[in-house]
Amino acid sequence: MADIINYSTNELMQEEDYKLFLYVLAHKKDYEKFEKKFKQAVLTEMETQGITTYENDNIKVTYKAPSIRKVVDTEALKEQGLYDSFVKESNVSASVSIQVK
Repeated sequence: MADIINYSTNELMQEEDYKLFLYVLAHKKDYEKFEKKFKQAVLTEMETQGITTYENDNIKVTYKAPSIRKVVDTEALKEQGLYDSFVKESNVSASVSIQVK
């Protein structure tokens, strides 16, 4: 991709990159719906057949069995005045959010 910002024309990106980006964003939801259905079908089939791993030249699929996730109840820690003693801060990089109209 060429320079994202062309300062001489004050354009954000080249026209073909912009059009491709809009196309991808416009179809993203369709792809995500398809991905969700596909993954569910694969999961169901793997459970039915008792398969835990499938691999070929293009893909590797690993079945992850249901489990229980343990998380810390931050509200309870706040109520007991302990939250600030254990909170950890980390830097978050700058980012850009773009939505299709």
